[in-house]
Amino acid sequence: MAYNDLVVRSGLTPDFVRDLSTRKGEPIWMRERRLAAFDFFAHAQLPKLPVPYDQIPFERIRYYVELSLAERSGVNLDDYTKNYYGAYSIQLDSTVLFEQLHQDLAARGILFCSLDAAVQQHAQLVETYFESVVSHTNDPFAALNTALWSGGIFLYVPAGQIVDQPLSAYYATSTPNVGQFERMLCILEKGSRVEIREGCGSMGCIDDAKGILHSGVAEIMQKEDSSLSFTTMQRWHDQMILLATKKARLEKRARLNWCDANKGCHVIKKMPTIELVGAGASGKIVSFVVSGSNHVHDTGGRCVHRAPETISSIVSRALVLNSATAIVRAATICERGAHNAQGYIRCDTLLQGKNASVSSYPQVETHEQTAKLSHEAAVRSIDQESMFFLMSRGLSESQAQEMLMRGFIEPIIQQFPSDFAIELEEFFSDSCIAYAGSDTLNF
Repeated sequence: MAYNDLVVRSGLTPDFVRDLSTRKGEPIWMRERRLAAFDFFAHAQLPKLPVPYDQIPFERIRYYVELSLAERSGVNLDDYTKNYYGAYSIQLDSTVLFEQLHQDLAARGILFCSLDAAVQQHAQLVETYFESVVSHTNDPFAALNTALWSGGIFLYVPAGQIVDQPLSAYYATSTPNVGQFERMLCILEKGSRVEIREGCGSMGCIDDAKGILHSGVAEIMQKEDSSLSFTTMQRWHDQMILLATKKARLEKRARLNWCDANKGCHVIKKMPTIELVGAGASGKIVSFVVSGSNHVHDTGGRCVHRAPETISSIVSRALVLNSATAIVRAATICERGAHNAQGYIRCDTLLQGKNASVSSYPQVETHEQTAKLSHEAAVRSIDQESMFFLMSRGLSESQAQEMLMRGFIEPIIQQFPSDFAIELEEFFSDSCIAYAGSDTLNF
């Protein structure tokens, strides 16, 4: 079977993948997994809609950029390490520049390092769990990441260990036309608890000094009675293409609170997934996106119930401005044997722009009569009655618009960890201010 057009345009070959693995000094099993993933990607057919994959400039992408020592030393990390807590990792392009784990956490057997380092230092753990949650056959871009991944995070929390301080990771791009393929692998053993904070963004301010593709994977394995709070805030420039595959698997009574906030990017395709495979497991996905300019953002969440007494909720909110297109997906699936499962979906969208549009694709599916699943959704715009009321109280038109958009944002901000409230308010409210003061909003 011939390679697809995308691979032909990209210039990627199996030799490139072999050379990358050799350069990293990887064991044979990792090289073979990379090559199998590349073969899957090379023969996969990508849908053209709703995300315009055919517009991705694969022929321009630099698939691996390793910074020199001089380049590494020239990067100021102060702004990224000032909120350092229990552990921190910073990746620029394909290189992890900085990683640190507090000594007391290391002494308790907690592992936190780049996935590259883990392949060398903790090979048995990585070989056991790599692709155990996100296989390269999951989707074409999970395969692309599996073939080309570099840097990323490896986290292992032993049984019974409670990590009170957040563990943080930050991914940034600075090289023209770079593609970033970070990968996160997290294993939480029985009764453990941890909080992960993840941030993404672009260094510099000129378009030709920015990456054009971020294709990341996060796979999370939670054992019995473990607990995880995972918060992601992504703020890329508006030419970035973000294609992410994120999935967690929860065993008995495991708990996951997954909060995901996105702003910027020309294209986003992201749908965090929670698989509830153990009785009494519970998962919550909170998704928020601000779409402006001519962005195409395809976001949401998916929860799959595969065991009794499991609970899930998906809360999604999208602010769609200017000529942006939002695709909102939310799926709750209850499989046979998931007795007394409970699932809740709530999706809200605010359209504010003459050419702004949204498409909603809810999926509520059950194969168990005892399951209780529900779905609510609303799409609205700022109504003239509310504008008139506020302006009659002395607010200008732009102030009234800003207040109403802030009111839409506030409930979702409250769903995030409390110490994120101020940062999230700043993260998104400037979009409201910019839109209210101008007919054209740029991020």
